[in-house]
Amino acid sequence: MALRKLEVLLVHRRALFNLIREQQIQGKARQKLFKLFRATRDYQDAVIAEHQQYMIAMSSRVSTDHLIDVMHDVDSKRLVQEYEESYANYFKLKCFLAITEENYFIDLVRLTMRDTGEELRKKRERIESELPKTEGSSFDREAVLAQSGRYPILNYMVG
Repeated sequence: MALRKLEVLLVHRRALFNLIREQQIQGKARQKLFKLFRATRDYQDAVIAEHQQYMIAMSSRVSTDHLIDVMHDVDSKRLVQEYEESYANYFKLKCFLAITEENYFIDLVRLTMRDTGEELRKKRERIESELPKTEGSSFDREAVLAQSGRYPILNYMVG
């Protein structure tokens, strides 16, 4: 359950760079976003600080994903992925409101954002309340892990 909560925090930390990359946000719009999330810094410092946070979140995700795999938690990865998709939509709407200059979309975006936020809240509740179900270990799974360079749980720290 702690890994799931950590994954949710990592989703939030990766959101800005994921959005900028996906939407190819540039120029004044990009500067507005960095000012929104790093208001006390100048633009270059904000980009560096946010990129550092993004890189830490990406490397931490590799570790948490690996631990979830090793624990054979079949639901956590799916729940977090669903949450990440919903959060990306919510974050996109939030950032659109922050940088848009087109006032005629604002009410519609706010309504959509409210609905998306409610969906997000329900998904987060599931992440925090549904107990993990594990498949249990199998020799085939352990062999796949070993071939991929990962270690079976009993030998995880051996090397």
